[in-house]
Amino acid sequence: MYRQTSYLFQIILFNIYQKNLLVGFSLIFRYVHHVFNLIHKEIAMTIEWTYLAKHPQHIKQLAEWYFDEWGEYVEDGSIESFQNKLQDYLNMDRVPLIILAVEGQTLVGAVQIKYREMTIYPEKEYWLGGVYVNPDYRGQHIASQLVLQAEKCAIELKINLLYLQTESLNGGLYAKLGWEIETQVNYRDVDVAVMHKVLNQER
Repeated sequence: MYRQTSYLFQIILFNIYQKNLLVGFSLIFRYVHHVFNLIHKEIAMTIEWTYLAKHPQHIKQLAEWYFDEWGEYVEDGSIESFQNKLQDYLNMDRVPLIILAVEGQTLVGAVQIKYREMTIYPEKEYWLGGVYVNPDYRGQHIASQLVLQAEKCAIELKINLLYLQTESLNGGLYAKLGWEIETQVNYRDVDVAVMHKVLNQER
């Protein structure tokens, strides 16, 4: 990585010295883009995809994130109640479970596979939810990777159909990942889009 960037930087300096500014500035853009991509790849390579069941030490941090993000929608919700609820997700081979993205000792993000998230749809069994990315790691497509990891896990668990709810009424990130909007409803005083994705096309 460093040999490549050093060589490119030398070319940039040479062109600026020769007053070939157009080429120099063009190369500066390429240099910045090149370094950004390499840094992004190095960061991505250090991410480990695992389960909360393997890293229960992250329950407190995850509960704090979830409470800050969604606590207002949960009656009598508290960080402690969120921590207690997360104990139910300490599974790897059955639902409910939580997939984590971690870098060393740092919790990077999380996603859940759970049962019947919306009580108004008891017939819809398996749901994806709780997608959260550490603010320090946002903008690196980790949310997309979390969703894809959850889909992969669901397939391994013989789950053919997943649902989710999102406040992005156009589907946002999930629409880009192939999820389809079924309907829009007001649930617990929040307008949400209900989406689904068929994971096994042979279903």
